[in-house]
Amino acid sequence: MTEQEETPTRVGKVVQQATVIFAVAEITAVLAQDGYVYGALPHLCRALGLDAESQRECIEEQPTLAKVLCQFPLVQGRQLITTWCLRADLVPYWLAIVPTRRMKSEKRQRIEFYQDQVGDVLGRLFGATPATVPSTEVMLSSLPNV
Repeated sequence: MTEQEETPTRVGKVVQQATVIFAVAEITAVLAQDGYVYGALPHLCRALGLDAESQRECIEEQPTLAKVLCQFPLVQGRQLITTWCLRADLVPYWLAIVPTRRMKSEKRQRIEFYQDQVGDVLGRLFGATPATVPSTEVMLSSLPNV
């Protein structure tokens, strides 16, 4: 089985796109049709000095993260570039699994700062965002009849 066959492509629809300067780095985010905000993985990785492809592979290994890693067509200049994006509310979870033990203190502190702040910053870019936890009604309706 090839890698493409193993990794299902999840493509999201962009409702709105915005760019924010956070901790002197430019990060693009999208409000998706599903109502969630997603941060562009290459931008986040570049801001943190991480390799985007190896981080995408690590995210794919985590089922919770893999479900919310989607490709979106982002406008860059006059082009549409298909870009991997991670749901903003789970960016801290992703950063928690990045091995920082051998990193320089500066880089480790930057990752910790992003872990604490960037999900919230991206989430507020488009005003009110949906709750990250489904309503009780939705959770109860998804339970099997017992």
